[in-house]
Amino acid sequence: MVATSSLVVIDALAPACHAHGGGGDVAVFENNGKVDIGFAIPNDDDTQRLFFDPTDKVFQTILIPAPPIPGAPDVGSTEPGYDSLATSKLLPGQLGDLPPGESVSYNVLDTWFWDGAALVPASGVEAGMPDVSLPISADGSFHNHPLYGLHDLTDDGNPIPDGVYVGKLSVSVTGLGESPPLYMVSLVDNALLADADPQGAAEALGEAVRNYMDDPTGNPVPMYGGRSFAFYAEATRFTEALAAVPEPTTALLALAGLIGLVGYKRM
Repeated sequence: MVATSSLVVIDALAPACHAHGGGGDVAVFENNGKVDIGFAIPNDDDTQRLFFDPTDKVFQTILIPAPPIPGAPDVGSTEPGYDSLATSKLLPGQLGDLPPGESVSYNVLDTWFWDGAALVPASGVEAGMPDVSLPISADGSFHNHPLYGLHDLTDDGNPIPDGVYVGKLSVSVTGLGESPPLYMVSLVDNALLADADPQGAAEALGEAVRNYMDDPTGNPVPMYGGRSFAFYAEATRFTEALAAVPEPTTALLALAGLIGLVGYKRM
């Protein structure tokens, strides 16, 4: 998806699927006086980035029922997290920390639905993020796992329909302004939600999808309940291609869908 020279990989065995935004965090960092977004895999105690791609802006998450608290989405996930490391914790080639004493907030810009060929405006649901401002540490570091998810805007009593929903988001940092868009490719599957362990099932399916994206010929098609979830990988790849286009419009989404009929049917 990106040139190898733009990646910083510390662990030589880090799988290529990490570049697809799975299994790590949203890296938030300052880049030439502006806030920017990338993909990072931190170590267990968040003291170093084992993998860092400053260009990746597409992330995956599988949504499960959210806690019944006011303002929470109907389905959500606290993965991926968002983090910035202090300069003293960065490894060579990694971009830096955030301004100490400032704050971070999240913005929801749009919500789309994958119809199998393109992203179309979502109907009856809306992506949601916490409406909060969170402080940056004195050393410029930041780590937070906000609850991202979907709000059901209908009153029909039915669950949010199965499928892939893409939230277009951004991150704001006081003193730096708003980041470029990032894209959260989220899966809703009501059969998975009914699993005895929906969190475990979601983690297993997410890993299978990432492995399949890494090597579709060498890894099995991701399955759950006897059904293929290759469409989730396809939607993610489509969004990765879309993210390379600055500020895609509705017309570009439709055009990309037509191109996708040719370019993404290999799955």
